[in-house]
Amino acid sequence: MIKLIKINHNFDSLVLFKDFNASFVEHKINCIIAPSGSGKTTLLNFLSGILKPNEGEIENLIRPVSYVFQDERLIGEINVHENLAFVMKEQFPDLMQRDQRINEYLSLVDLTAVAKAYPRQLSGSMKQRLSFARAFIFRSDVLIMDEPFIGLDMKVKSKIITNFIKLWEKDQRTVIFVTHDIDEALLVSHHISVYSDKPMKLINTHSINIPLTERKIYQPELVDIKKDIYQDIEKW
Repeated sequence: MIKLIKINHNFDSLVLFKDFNASFVEHKINCIIAPSGSGKTTLLNFLSGILKPNEGEIENLIRPVSYVFQDERLIGEINVHENLAFVMKEQFPDLMQRDQRINEYLSLVDLTAVAKAYPRQLSGSMKQRLSFARAFIFRSDVLIMDEPFIGLDMKVKSKIITNFIKLWEKDQRTVIFVTHDIDEALLVSHHISVYSDKPMKLINTHSINIPLTERKIYQPELVDIKKDIYQDIEKW
């Protein structure tokens, strides 16, 4: 279990966290839902090591972590295959082993046919799938995602979620991600934590036992959890 213990943090007079505690289950997908401006990205920055809280402890977190941002942040001057190779050089010095792993991950996200293409030649869906592949192909214990599906239409989002689940099933690392989309959270999370506005406090946590590959948004268990989350949100 990754734990944040008695975290205090402020920006000048703006208090984001006061005696804040949180826990995330290892080797599962943990979702965070909270109001805009409440400090979600700051929380992810604590976990990634980008930012250190003013006070408090973070336990059982091994760095470095992988990170999927809202925008893809691909390297435009090199092709798809090379974008993956770029993050693997130190961990996989053997070229044959590296290429084998790259080909495997490109297949998982349906990008084998565009391995030699450049990011500017890819659709938005392709870029985001490449971003996920890059995050998973880099060896880390934890993957952090900041609204990775935002701005995608339903058809594209469905395809990307399917590819994301394939990647996670292959390499079941700890995932911590932020979203405002409850349906999205229900489809890809094992645990959904709903937090209050600043200073952020935990309102409720919901666990889902249906296997990721078998979920449909209309299943009774998911419908009931969705109703409960809406009740949590009314406390914002």
